[in-house]
Amino acid sequence: MLALEAKGTSNRAIAPELFISEATAQTQLTHSYGKLGVKDTTRGRLADAQAASHSAGALGGSQPCCA
Repeated sequence: MLALEAKGTSNRAIAPELFISEATAQTQLTHSYGKLGVKDTTRGRLADAQAASHSAGALGGSQPCCA
């Protein structure tokens, strides 16, 4: 879900992909951001992008953008 959010996908588009309601998608993202210490969507997308970049580097993909 965070990967879809990081790409700029709306909650409305995320919901059917995961077979959940739009409200559930919003709730889950809010809880995930809370656990990450992120207070808004813009910062959440930045955190998601950084995490995805680091994961790609760890899996042999491209180098992390923010090493």
